[in-house]
Amino acid sequence: MALHYSNVTVIGPRRDAVEAWVRSTRRRAWLSPTVRRTTTVFDAECDSLSTAAIEDFVIEISADLGCTAFAVLNDGDTLLMYWLAEDGALLDSFLRARQTRGGNARRLSHSLGGDRHIVHELLHGDLPQPREIQHLRLVHAPIARAKHLHNQLVEALGLPDHGVDRSWSSLECGDAKAGWQRVGDSDRGRLPEYLRLV
Repeated sequence: MALHYSNVTVIGPRRDAVEAWVRSTRRRAWLSPTVRRTTTVFDAECDSLSTAAIEDFVIEISADLGCTAFAVLNDGDTLLMYWLAEDGALLDSFLRARQTRGGNARRLSHSLGGDRHIVHELLHGDLPQPREIQHLRLVHAPIARAKHLHNQLVEALGLPDHGVDRSWSSLECGDAKAGWQRVGDSDRGRLPEYLRLV
């Protein structure tokens, strides 16, 4: 389980094409298996939770592979953020915190699938409080709500749940499932500096 996470779901290209792109850009990433035409990318640089890095990544991969890409960030304080890009153009972005900004349910459901009314309600309606979230300490509740919203959103859009609650760092620490692939330099197990204990 990752307390904070980011990842990008690529719609269309198979994993071997995504792997070739990751290698050509000299990045380090974990890749999920391709399921229902989607591959989730857990990029080491995006793991820093830099919104600029994530937005650049989703635009670049969608442009280079000529596809749709959907990036998600759960940083624990901001409940949930996403970016939707297609063929190098940023189509939509969303921030769910105390106030909601962005989030075009029609565009999101058109690009990724799903019922736009359900997607709209998830993005802009009152966020339900499942029983397991109600009993958490206040500091953990925003993280659990963001994870719950992300899980409901991928379900409504018909996407695999590979990216919910996983990050590059959690995969480096053993959270990878069978069939997942690590791509990039050979310093396996080397965590980014901001995660290393001193």
